[in-house]
Amino acid sequence: MRTTRKGFTLIEVVMFLVLTAALFVAVAVGTHNSIFQQRYNDSVQNFVEFLRGIYSQVSNVENQGQGRSDKAIYGKLITFGEKYDLAEERIDDRNAIFTYDIIGNVGDIGTGDIKKALSDLEANIVFYDEKNNNYYSSGMAASYTPKWGATIEKKSGFSDFTGSIMIVRHPRSGTVFTYILENRAIPVNQTKYWYNVGINTGTEDGSGFSDNPLKANLEDFEMLDIDFCINPTPGEANRLRQNVRLVKGARNASGVILVTSDSEDYRCSS
Repeated sequence: MRTTRKGFTLIEVVMFLVLTAALFVAVAVGTHNSIFQQRYNDSVQNFVEFLRGIYSQVSNVENQGQGRSDKAIYGKLITFGEKYDLAEERIDDRNAIFTYDIIGNVGDIGTGDIKKALSDLEANIVFYDEKNNNYYSSGMAASYTPKWGATIEKKSGFSDFTGSIMIVRHPRSGTVFTYILENRAIPVNQTKYWYNVGINTGTEDGSGFSDNPLKANLEDFEMLDIDFCINPTPGEANRLRQNVRLVKGARNASGVILVTSDSEDYRCSS
């Protein structure tokens, strides 16, 4: 007479648990990788939208600086790598990114060179408030932080991107121009800090600060391509880095482009 076996053997139970655990790990890893990739894509796209949004703000300015009829907003300055935040506190943020209004006098200066026009109109990013005896940002100032912990790096060496971008509208023609100051973040908030704590910031003491930090650096701005490499894992050599390029002479948001890693023009290699 044949007997019927009931239940599972120990080996079968162990095999079931092993297979279940393996399946769980595979699903968990796949889910983690999917979330990681989605967040990374989100951080890249958010940075692209940040840059493109600046062009919209520059092209569609309607209000005048400080609510005064003798002042006008001519564009935006973006800084990467400042060591002081908007509250003039010392920071150690490898991706400190700030934007400021560039405000100058109202005047008819013809259709000549935009940098000369800004200089003639005393365009600045800080101003002195005599009533409160303090320096402030000349208009709106804001900070930007890359999403999900991503960092903005240079195209080689995996080092942090440092520099300044000036996106300005010609006072007369309305044409938008983009200029780059490579490897130098104009220290707007640090300038305000030194003035406001009562330290002489003139060139006589060798500090290099000026009561018009934009004008002091104006001649060094150039028109050129700039490549940002978005790294999802700060401090690590990650080959996933996405190349976001601000093309030379960009006039509008279309000058901000994504360059894929399979492109011959990709510049974020290790």
